[in-house]
Amino acid sequence: MNNAEKKLFLSKLKTETDEQLLKTLDFFRNNGDTDVLPDVLRLLESERSQIITDCVLSLVGDLKNQTASDIAFDYMSQTNNRTAQKQMITALWQSEADFSHKADEITRIFTQSDDFETAFEILTLLENNACNINKDTAENLLSTISEHSKTAKSEFQGIYDAAKQHLYNIISGNVDD
Repeated sequence: MNNAEKKLFLSKLKTETDEQLLKTLDFFRNNGDTDVLPDVLRLLESERSQIITDCVLSLVGDLKNQTASDIAFDYMSQTNNRTAQKQMITALWQSEADFSHKADEITRIFTQSDDFETAFEILTLLENNACNINKDTAENLLSTISEHSKTAKSEFQGIYDAAKQHLYNIISGNVDD
């Protein structure tokens, strides 16, 4: 996209009806530019319909470009909108992108999760990237998660145990690809 196309695209994100916006998002899916991806992701925090939210999440789930996946991950980790964050986590693990280089951030979100569903979804993202996490990183993550598990809510203990087991498997070399 050239600058004029980007400017037009960004204006359409704000002004179009849902039906028109779906066509614009379809154009983005086929011709998109990572420069405008943050603006597309911010639609998750808008007052748009569920169909727009579903379309944006589908786009995230279909990302195959690592740069775009990293932009989506960064949006997810920085948003204060808990609903958008939870939806993005699910879309990110469904994308099957490699987030092993974000393992520390995944662990931070996991240990700060205040609801079981978010913790479970972010653990799934960690599990999906386990085969790409090196032993040293796994040991550091295990230490962090073990420390947080001491003060975690009782209903979170099972998920913390699952995270620790996954990290033990990485350290011992028993990770399934």
